Formats: sequence, C-alpha cells, structure tokens
Amino acid sequence: MAITLEDFANFQAFAEAHISGGNAESIEQLARLWQEFGQDADDLASIRRGIADADAGRTVPVADAFDAARGAIGRDTP
Repeated sequence: MAITLEDFANFQAFAEAHISGGNAESIEQLARLWQEFGQDADDLASIRRGIADADAGRTVPVADAFDAARGAIGRDTP
C-alpha cells in the first residue's frame, strides 16, 4: 500500500506530539509507537463494526454458531 500525503501529515503530527512531550527517544521508537497506534485504531474499528452488527440484528445465537462450526469439522455432537 502506498503512503499518502495525509498519512505522512498524520505521522508528522503524531511524531511532533511525542517529541514535544518527551515520549520519543528515536525514529525507530516513533515508528514502533505509530504501528501500535494504528493497530489500536484498527482494533477499535473492528469492535465498532461488531457493535453495529449486533445493534442491527446481524447476529447468530452462540449455540447455532457452535452447531455450524461442529458441522463444518464433522463433529455433530459437543
């Protein structure tokens, strides 16, 4: 995936905040923190999608999901 100017601007703002706050000792540390920040944002987006699915009724009772999983692997009983 290619980096965009918006990506760079976001990283620059992130880096400036960490540097001015004394929370960064190296470029490598900033890059690692940026990756962790991105992963946290991805995780939060996934959680929000899950909540939206539940709110919209796009769910399956857990017993039905387990029955389907057992059927998929050839185990018909728990």
